[in-house]
Amino acid sequence: MNNNISLDCAIVGDLLPLYHDDVVSDTTKAAVESHLDGCESCRTEYEALCAELPIGTRQDSTGKRFSAMMKRQKIKKILSIVLPILLAVAILITGYSFLLDNPIVSMDEQVSTPLVYRYETEAGIKFFILFVHPMYDGALESEAHTEYTKDGAALYIEFDRPMLVTRVDDEPSLDVFVYDFQGSPGGAPSCAEVTEVYLGGQVIWSEAKNGGDVVPDYVYEHDRFDGTYIETWDVDYDENDPSKCTMTAGYNDGRTVIWDFDGNIISVIPAEI
Repeated sequence: MNNNISLDCAIVGDLLPLYHDDVVSDTTKAAVESHLDGCESCRTEYEALCAELPIGTRQDSTGKRFSAMMKRQKIKKILSIVLPILLAVAILITGYSFLLDNPIVSMDEQVSTPLVYRYETEAGIKFFILFVHPMYDGALESEAHTEYTKDGAALYIEFDRPMLVTRVDDEPSLDVFVYDFQGSPGGAPSCAEVTEVYLGGQVIWSEAKNGGDVVPDYVYEHDRFDGTYIETWDVDYDENDPSKCTMTAGYNDGRTVIWDFDGNIISVIPAEI
């Protein structure tokens, strides 16, 4: 008869308390010893058991020790399952919060600028820019600054959005921004010194190409949009139909004036009497 029985770690783990108390058959004892000779993990577990319950103190408590051993093994198995799950959940929550709080996706390539004008007011030189971009359920962030370049000075604009947001509407969002950097001695340049405007890495206005553009009247009127003299300002835009591209100002006296993008007044709606 072949007495060479091969046992796996799970079975040996169950038998260790009985083997420790020498209450197994000679065949099982030989199989456990053979396994311990070649398995460091089970041997370590057996040494820990011996340290806790020295062989010289064997008593008729095998059942209790076996039960305690099984309980420890059960706890170890539960922890081996639960801890990785908790760690994965913690990583997901941390990553999601980080992505929501940190706008790391550039939107520059999704933003267009159909209107860019430099104009002069009593307060100084300003830039009027219409931005057209997709609408998302998370707030977009726009940053702008001026700095000197080897050819003069430039206005740099960037758009970012949080990564984990979704588009909420097929219609684009329309935003008019006015930039009026006044500069400071020894610091950043003013809009009056700017010779190029960049959106991301693309030039959207330059002194050489656009410096002589005629500024429509609605640009100056928009500068008076403060909620008092002009109470409302609306923009309509259709890249495929210029006739639907309009600027609409609602005045505090009840009048409404509508311009096309070229600056022509296409409608004046008087105040209701």
